[in-house]
Amino acid sequence: MAETNRGVSLAILNAILFRDELGVAYGPHPNIGALSTAEALPSAPKGITSIVTRAGGYQAYAGTADKLYKIAADGTLTEIGSGYAVPSGDQWSMAQFGDYIYFTNTFDGLLRYNIETGGTVDPVAGAPKGRIIFPLFNTLAMLDCDGDNKLMKTSAINNPTIWSGDATARFSSLISWPWASGRSRRSPS
Repeated sequence: MAETNRGVSLAILNAILFRDELGVAYGPHPNIGALSTAEALPSAPKGITSIVTRAGGYQAYAGTADKLYKIAADGTLTEIGSGYAVPSGDQWSMAQFGDYIYFTNTFDGLLRYNIETGGTVDPVAGAPKGRIIFPLFNTLAMLDCDGDNKLMKTSAINNPTIWSGDATARFSSLISWPWASGRSRRSPS
């Protein structure tokens, strides 16, 4: 449904859509409940995402201030990485690219984990430290890079492990609008 339709929410999970006399509405799914095997994260969540494997199954991943977890279908947790330091007020940003899930925050930088074979969470050498990552065409894009909230960087095409020294990596400063810095719209300076 279009975002402009009355009652549409882009942030509702585990809900069903129904129509009433006022139009579109959402309500809880009638059979939703916690799995008896589900585990709670040991501390406050700082990010969560769901990805799709090559076999078409879903996997969920979550992060706390100092650890990363894989969440199994039965809700049990497997720690896949630790020793991180997500700054207070920050979150993990997570994105899938190929067989990997990438994690970033403004302190620990870019990390990756193979969703097909498992293993360890490894840092991506040479990558900036960013606040937000997302796939963009055939690159991995990062916003708020290395403390510059106006800087966006992208990885090399089809290779999120290359962030510099390659002609395909793109670096650009986001547009700074005059009125965003307190200057008048009419002022050319």
